[in-house]
Amino acid sequence: YIYIYIQLIMSTLCFSWKDLNNDFKKTLKLTGVPTLLRYGTPQKLVEEECFKPDLVKMMFTED
Repeated sequence: YIYIYIQLIMSTLCFSWKDLNNDFKKTLKLTGVPTLLRYGTPQKLVEEECFKPDLVKMMFTED
């Protein structure tokens, strides 16, 4: 379920990323693709950080 959701977002982001009015850029304040974020918090991993297993694991563990 999570994988499918992420794939859908990635497909949409890659298609419209160059558009300055992109809703993801404006609403979620994304600066790069891929981005993994914990919605409602300042926690996010951008681009190369998404490929570091330790950082990704921290995103999915409870505080």
